[in-house]
Amino acid sequence: MKISSSRSIIESLISENIEFIFGYPGGAVLHIYDEIFKSGIKHILVRHEQAAIHIADGYSRSSKKIGVVLVTSGPGYTNCITGLATSNFDNSSILVLCGQVIKKLISQNSFQELDNLNISTTIVKNFFSLNCYYNIQYLISKSFKISKFKKGPVVIDFPKNLTDNNYKLRNKYPFLKNKKKNNKNFNINFHFKRPIILIGGGIKNSFNFLLLDNFIKKSKIPFISSFMGLGGFNYRNLYYLGWLGMHGDSCVNNIIHFSDFIICIGTRLDDRITNENKLFTPYAKIIHIDINIDSISKTIFCKNFFLIDLIYFLNKKIKNFLK
Repeated sequence: MKISSSRSIIESLISENIEFIFGYPGGAVLHIYDEIFKSGIKHILVRHEQAAIHIADGYSRSSKKIGVVLVTSGPGYTNCITGLATSNFDNSSILVLCGQVIKKLISQNSFQELDNLNISTTIVKNFFSLNCYYNIQYLISKSFKISKFKKGPVVIDFPKNLTDNNYKLRNKYPFLKNKKKNNKNFNINFHFKRPIILIGGGIKNSFNFLLLDNFIKKSKIPFISSFMGLGGFNYRNLYYLGWLGMHGDSCVNNIIHFSDFIICIGTRLDDRITNENKLFTPYAKIIHIDINIDSISKTIFCKNFFLIDLIYFLNKKIKNFLK
């Protein structure tokens, strides 16, 4: 059975339950657009690529699904840079499919040719450049897994000549298996006088406010939030004290300063929270829980951390914690 490369791209997106693609057409991706209109995926046409990636960012945050963006080569991709940086910093899941000049013209300063990899290295979780028809399904499957796990943008670069030909379909690459990591039991026996829980923006990615609310009520530990954590919990919870940081409540900043035990959930502890790193929480033992290893010890060194999905943590590990 033969299938067009563009059709293979769309079929791969359909297998990931993608309902929307946000984008703006261009010469390097016209074959993909032909297949979009034959499929059941809805295309949201924008008037500028920057709008497409910001819409995808908002879609990802609100629906907890991956936002897919389709743009052409050259300026089509560079117009996405600000949105990629936003997604990377705020950990929203986005997949960008961008066109590229045909393979034989790469590195010849061709029309609308850019080195997309080096442009975006510091603001994406991963970047892939398609070099073979048979890698299409594998790369898209892998990109979805990375974007879901690392919570950030992933880019796939498609040379135009690899989207307009038919090829014999091999057996589909199996989706990458979810390898269960052997996390140590979250069993902390502690006797502290001033414990506090710090909630960051990562809690909104887990999209389960009720679990967090129950955790707080059962543990009876007061909690505070970062600016990015606002909206990720029940404000009416009696244990909520306010939000901290440069523009937060001064009383909350004092509370965390004098705490002796802090459980950080889904926060990267950026400079807006810590200010002077050496003076931040001088009396506390810190436990850091996050799915993204890049968030661990980013500004404040943390010897005790758990790389774990927050929903799994709240569902499973907390049982040991509350014993």
